[in-house]
Parts: sequence; C-alpha cells; structure tokens
Amino acid sequence: MNLQQRLLLTIGFVLLLAFTGLEILSYKRTQDHAIQELRNTAEVVRSILMSTRRVYHHQFIDSGVPLNDKTLGFLPAHALNRISKDFLNWNDSGLTFNNVSDRPRNQGEDFYHYARPIWIEAYCLKCHGKKENAPATIQKIYDTAYDYKQRSC
Repeated sequence: MNLQQRLLLTIGFVLLLAFTGLEILSYKRTQDHAIQELRNTAEVVRSILMSTRRVYHHQFIDSGVPLNDKTLGFLPAHALNRISKDFLNWNDSGLTFNNVSDRPRNQGEDFYHYARPIWIEAYCLKCHGKKENAPATIQKIYDTAYDYKQRSC
C-alpha cells in the first residue's frame, strides 16, 4: 500500500468517525427533545386532571348531596379512576393516567412513567384529614387514607 492509498484510507476513516459522532449527537438531541415533549404533555394532562378534580370535588361538596355508597362514585378520585379505564376505549396512543399507582405497568417493554403527587388542599382534608372527622362512607372504604397534610406553596 503506497502513501497516497494510506492517506486516503486515513482520511476516509476520520470522516467516517466524524460522521458517526455527528449522527450520535443528533440522535441524542432528538431523544432529549422527545423526552422533554413527553414531560410537557404529561404536565398538561396533569394540570387538566388536577383542575377537573378540584372543580368537581367542590361542586359535589357544595351541592349538599349526601356522601354514601351510591354517591361515592361522583367524587373526583373515584370518577377519575373509572374515566382513566374508559379513556383506553377512546385513545390508542399508549397514554394512560391514574390517580395513584404502586405497580409498574411496563411489563418488559419500554415505558415512560411520569408521576407527580396529587396536591392536598384544604378541601381534601374533609375526607383525608383525621379519620374520625371523615364522612362515614369514606371511613368504611379506606383504612389508610388519613392524616394527610395540606400542601404548602
């Protein structure tokens, strides 16, 4: 192999390395952008869910409808649980939501899990403050959903 061939081979190898490096950087930037977009979408969905919970919770409490086994499903935490299941009938994007979960859902596949706590506000403490102050229906179905603290800003 003469000098010219070695020089061309070296230049080709350097160009190949440079191209590979640029492609890796481009892929990484695209991946970072996609993850940020997922986070942004998750924040929007969370904001919708939080405002829905608050508005409907106040609507239920302010209406004076008694809380019992038949009306419990109208409370946002219970209604949103059912809505999250029905959501799968309307959306096949893979996006799901739930109030809380202690079980991973990825089952061996790539999965983006975004979790944020539900903010506890003053109205939440009517059911989730001291157990003895909670409505009887709540006391009957929950053993551990008490002694929550209000979120501080």
